[in-house]
Amino acid sequence: MLWGGILIACGHYAMAVPTTGMTWVGLGLISAGTGLLKPNVATMAGKLYRTADERRDASFALSYMAINIGAFAGPLITGWLGDHRGWHRGWHRGWHRGFSAAAIGMTFGLLQYVLGRRHLAGRKHAAEFAPDPDAMRRAIRPIVTGLVSTAASAVLLATTGRLTMDRFVDLLTLVQVIAPVVYFAVMFAGPRVTPEKRGRLRPYIVLFLAWTVFNFILFQAYSTMILPASTNAETTIRGFYFPAGCYA
Repeated sequence: MLWGGILIACGHYAMAVPTTGMTWVGLGLISAGTGLLKPNVATMAGKLYRTADERRDASFALSYMAINIGAFAGPLITGWLGDHRGWHRGWHRGWHRGFSAAAIGMTFGLLQYVLGRRHLAGRKHAAEFAPDPDAMRRAIRPIVTGLVSTAASAVLLATTGRLTMDRFVDLLTLVQVIAPVVYFAVMFAGPRVTPEKRGRLRPYIVLFLAWTVFNFILFQAYSTMILPASTNAETTIRGFYFPAGCYA
């Protein structure tokens, strides 16, 4: 959770630098940080109280309420800073100003988490069953190999002058397709995974595919859907202008 937040904050600070290279670095850091942070948020909320405790449902409600408040306010602030008329001469500089606001907000969130995490129950021993060290090493090895291979490929394409945004996205897409396959293969081949447990793991493949399709549609709101919003939606209310980015 903590390291994920740090990576996301560093990613926003990197994107605040008005260069194309730092923007790509920032996107990579944010992606890696989100992978560490997002799955653990719900897990930590679930560990605060026992299953039969009535406060457990309230903890989830408060957690998601805080997330939704940030998701609502974030695009309004960063979108306004990034595309507000009269603040800057160019679109490029404005959006990096918006990324700076996101970095500052993430920094305050990290400070609040560090100061208050001593109140989180079970933060040292959250796992009900301690993972096998050898299995952990086998699981981490392909992840590290994939990250190093991706970075090496990006550097090679950059040095040869062949790195374009389209090719970079294609490279990331290839990694995102291969990584889950490797992950499930390592998980199913674990020495502690009995045939009975392996049968219970198979439904997770179906859930994973369904979740992938759901997120594929959901996250169009932050990319593809902004395009019609920028051309077909009303962006002025009583003389006050707000950019299409606020619709995210």
